[in-house]
Amino acid sequence: MTKLKVVMICFLFLCITSSGYAADEKAKVSPGDTTEGFLMDKLQAGPDIELTESGTSNRVIIIGRKPVLTEKGDVLTHNDNKEVRLEVGSNNEVLTADSSTSNGIKWAPVPNGKDDADGVEIMFTREFQYDPGTGNVPAIDINGTALVINQTDPTVTLGGQARSVLATTDIPNTTPQLQQVIVDLPSSLLAGNYKLKLSNSQGNSETVIPLNEIIAPIGGNDSFTKLLFHGDGAGAIFTDSSASEHTITVVGNAIQSATESQFGGKSIQFDGDDDYLTIPDSEDWSFGNGDFTVDAWVNFSAHPASNGNVLAIAGQFSGLQKSWRLGYYNNAGTYRLWWNTSTNGSNETDFKPAWTATLNNWHHIAVTRTSGTVRAFIDGVEIGSQADSDTYHSANSDLFIGIDQVVSGYEMNGFIDELRISKGIARWTEDFTPPALPYN
Repeated sequence: MTKLKVVMICFLFLCITSSGYAADEKAKVSPGDTTEGFLMDKLQAGPDIELTESGTSNRVIIIGRKPVLTEKGDVLTHNDNKEVRLEVGSNNEVLTADSSTSNGIKWAPVPNGKDDADGVEIMFTREFQYDPGTGNVPAIDINGTALVINQTDPTVTLGGQARSVLATTDIPNTTPQLQQVIVDLPSSLLAGNYKLKLSNSQGNSETVIPLNEIIAPIGGNDSFTKLLFHGDGAGAIFTDSSASEHTITVVGNAIQSATESQFGGKSIQFDGDDDYLTIPDSEDWSFGNGDFTVDAWVNFSAHPASNGNVLAIAGQFSGLQKSWRLGYYNNAGTYRLWWNTSTNGSNETDFKPAWTATLNNWHHIAVTRTSGTVRAFIDGVEIGSQADSDTYHSANSDLFIGIDQVVSGYEMNGFIDELRISKGIARWTEDFTPPALPYN
């Protein structure tokens, strides 16, 4: 490397300019500068410039370029501003493009894995939804050679954690013979690179696979589900997505609207003026003294207007055929979630924990009962509970959505999405994370 030497003798006037370097590599010495080290103080080192002072009587300043690569295996890269040093990676890693780093590359494990001569080799992987006969689960499909000895041999780990082998098979018409192994994934997994290792009595193979964020099917439309509205249909044509396939009748201007939606791009809109849905009486929501869950996503356009007023969500409550009803209640200026029930069709019992909705925002509302306790949850947080071992009246009346048939004016003003009635199960008994997907 070319170096510039400057020899300074005391009381000499000297001007130094280092050609070939940046403009800040200049120094001016005047006759009065006699203090030891003064020249070093005047010099400014530019990017990647090294200054070295030596000698005692006649000072020598050496200006040279810094060594950029300092360790065996270092790599010289650029980050749009200057050359930078990328330290050597770990054994068996390779350089790979990565736009998230400042210089656009990084060290990473070998994408095609690490294998030896045992014949066991992972050649292809993908993440997908697999149905083992009980519904879809997130899974990894692994293809390769000599992967399977029998159903319990191989074993598979992902990120060091053992996974369950869901299925194994030979892939037909392949030479050499390829095999498939399907393993499960956690119900949720952060996006990233994970080491996948398959081992059997013949050998092992490992590879690093990139995985997207996986969210398992939310489920929730099962044998306990007796009514399910996604609210994603066309206009006033409503469908019950549960196995019961109840018939829905539209009254007024209740529609499936794209104005607001929690899931699916639409929800059920009620304007608070005689818009509601009815469904014929069914044992599906005659809860007796058993477990149940009523839950929905709700977006209120207004609070209940006056003391005693209710914005009705759902219920089987009509005349002397009262069973249960759910709504948002104004109790002398204190807003509450309202669960109101009857044991004989005429009497009423209230469960009304305090809660104020945020208008024009979606809230997940759930009421559950199990083991003689009824609980209310807002956005996954329990807001109240009370003892309830009552046998609810088996009412002979329609189920109403968006209106109450006992008191005039108890009508929904806002939107409802993903309304579900579950019989025989309390889906939540403690705080939970609200569903991130529609029930399926």
